[in-house]
Amino acid sequence: MHRTFVATDEQIVAFPGLVEAYGFIPNLFLLQKELPRAVEAEQTLVRAIALRECRLSRHLRDSLFRAVASAQGSDYCRALHASPHTKDGEADPALLAFAHKLAKRGPWICKHDVGGVKAAGFDDHVILETVLAVALGQMLCTLATALRPDLDEGLPAPVSTEPSALTEPVDWVETCGPYLQPCPPLHSNSHPYAFFQEQFGF
Repeated sequence: MHRTFVATDEQIVAFPGLVEAYGFIPNLFLLQKELPRAVEAEQTLVRAIALRECRLSRHLRDSLFRAVASAQGSDYCRALHASPHTKDGEADPALLAFAHKLAKRGPWICKHDVGGVKAAGFDDHVILETVLAVALGQMLCTLATALRPDLDEGLPAPVSTEPSALTEPVDWVETCGPYLQPCPPLHSNSHPYAFFQEQFGF
C-alpha cells in the first residue's frame, strides 16, 4: 500500500514545530491527518524534547533517536533522524549504549547502568533528558511500525547505530530505585501539575 502523502499549505501552517524539526512534515505524521489533535500533541512532544534548548545538543539528541531506531529495527526512524553533518561516533559511547539498552532491554536497566553514565561525566539532568529522548524515539518507532509510512523523499539511506559492546542479558538483577535524585517540587498550582491534578485528582 502506498504510504506517501503531500502536506497541504494548511497543514504546514498548522504544524510549524514539525517543519522546524524536520524541514518538512514527515509521512509518519501525514498518515495521521484524520486525527489532527493527536498530531498536535506529538508536535508538542517533539518541540519539548527534540527542539528546546537543553544540556544535550541537537546533534546528540539526533544520535540518541537513531540509537533508539536501531534498537527497534526501524529503518523509517533511522532515516528520519539521519544527519549528514553528524557521525554517531562523535557522541559519547556510554550515553548511546545506555539509550540503546533502555530502548531494547528496558526491564534490565538497573542502578549500575545509571552509575556507568554518571561515571562518564553525566549528571542526573542529562540522564533525564536522555530518558525523555528515548521515550520520544520509542513512540515514533511504535507509530512507524504500525503505520508503515514510505521513507520520506530526499532522506539518506538508514544506517544502523547499534553499539557493539551491548551484550545479551543473562539474569534480571533487581536494584532498588529511584536511580536519580529527586528534584525540588514545583508549586502545586504550576501548569503541568494543575493538568495532572485535573486528570487524575492528584
